[in-house]
Amino acid sequence: MAFDFSIEYKKGLENKAADALSRMPDAEVLAIAVPHDDLYNKIKDSWSTDSALQLCDICQRHKYDVAASPGYLQPLPIPEGVWTDICLDFIEGLPKFQGKDVILVLVDRLSKYAHFLSLQHPYTAQSVAKSFLDGVFKLHGMPVTMTSDRDPKPLVHFPYLVGESAVEMVDRDLAAREAIIQLIKFHIARAQQRMKDVTDKHRSDRSFEVGDWVYLKLQPYRHVSVASRPFNKLAAKYYGPYVVEAKIGVVAYRLLLPSEVLIHPSLHVSQLKRCLVVPSSISHPPVLHLSSPQCPLPGAILDRRMVKKGNKATTQVLIK
Repeated sequence: MAFDFSIEYKKGLENKAADALSRMPDAEVLAIAVPHDDLYNKIKDSWSTDSALQLCDICQRHKYDVAASPGYLQPLPIPEGVWTDICLDFIEGLPKFQGKDVILVLVDRLSKYAHFLSLQHPYTAQSVAKSFLDGVFKLHGMPVTMTSDRDPKPLVHFPYLVGESAVEMVDRDLAAREAIIQLIKFHIARAQQRMKDVTDKHRSDRSFEVGDWVYLKLQPYRHVSVASRPFNKLAAKYYGPYVVEAKIGVVAYRLLLPSEVLIHPSLHVSQLKRCLVVPSSISHPPVLHLSSPQCPLPGAILDRRMVKKGNKATTQVLIK
């Protein structure tokens, strides 16, 4: 049998896998035929049309939510002036330097100017307030809002405005400062809108009305008030359903939870799923009762110490 091929010897690094297309003269890339099967689309359509799955309480509580992350991005409002709205956070677990191992970061949300204040563990509200007065208040005054983990706290009004000065040069400088602030606001608004547009492509809109019944997504290993189970992966993904008591903001709701469920009733919309039919029995999360032997009531704090847990400093207390 005659075959049109030749055997060539290659040694060392030259002996590589042969590329069939590149070794053929006048070779052309052929079109790849992709089979078109509508089985996947039929399965998706059956989920929206099959009422048995949507009305089954066990399916709703144990199945994953395959929808895109519910709740569109809600950017913070643009500040009106410099150092009127700030955000702060703590950097912990740093090597000690002159007894300090914590950095308090305060950033002006408009100009992005920042202050870094050193603190010592264990720091208290009084020590943080003193550092704030010494490092920020004496330079910029008291801000209107302070945001920590998206938790604004209203304070007092920042006083300086254009046109309030009797000196012409000062008023001109304030006018130029106001023009720069307006330009900064424009760029911040454009950047926020761009981030919102990109983020919302991977999210979905979900809303409820007061009185609706919803399932609650809960992760027991992240809640100290929920009793742990030996196999959390096999536990139900959702609990409930519960009634929506009020709407908080745009993407948060407050649920009407029973008194024995020791979790915060205000939840993000991504932790909720609509219940179409209220079941005969409601599945509550396994609560760790305070009267159980695993959760005794402390009588008094005898001692306190700081220990290193990972990259963070943790406070431990000795209770009676």
